[in-house]
Amino acid sequence: MTGPMGAKRPPCRRCLLSDDVNRAAYATIADYIASLDPERKVDEAAYARRLAACRTCEHLHNALCAKCGCYVEVRCIKRALTCPDVPPRWV
Repeated sequence: MTGPMGAKRPPCRRCLLSDDVNRAAYATIADYIASLDPERKVDEAAYARRLAACRTCEHLHNALCAKCGCYVEVRCIKRALTCPDVPPRWV
């Protein structure tokens, strides 16, 4: 990853794709989330709580959960999934 004038930037820590890290990748993830059956998704309040918990987690690196390898935005929206940390940060 490079910054202005070609300078190397450290990898992003504790960011989500929606934090303007990678707009092209986020568009793909957002399209996937939008395509999910509403019955498979948590409500907006639960999604926001899950994302907030993930933002404070030391396992969030470059929009991925280092515990499971998932994009955090995708894992947080799916009703059937839980936080892979021990103990879980959200249920």
